Amino acid sequence: MMNKFKTIVLVLIMTLSVGMFSQTKEDALKDAKTTSKATLELDFKTVLKHTLPSVIDMMGGEDAALTLLKTTFDGMKTQGFVFEKADIISVSEM
Repeated sequence: MMNKFKTIVLVLIMTLSVGMFSQTKEDALKDAKTTSKATLELDFKTVLKHTLPSVIDMMGGEDAALTLLKTTFDGMKTQGFVFEKADIISVSEM
């Protein structure tokens, strides 16, 4: 149960960190939607492309982050956990 919680928090942090790279609110919303879609499609390279470098560093670098995400999502799938949809309605100013 705790691993699922950690994973959800990690995905949220990565998705929310998108706003740090974007210059306008519209860009941030577009990037958040791109990251959300990539997460649902298990396209972790795209997710990491829109993730703060400091978050990737905390995960042990890009290769370690990719491995961690793949392993975590595979484990969740095995346990029956499914992401059906993710709606990004708005983003806040940072």
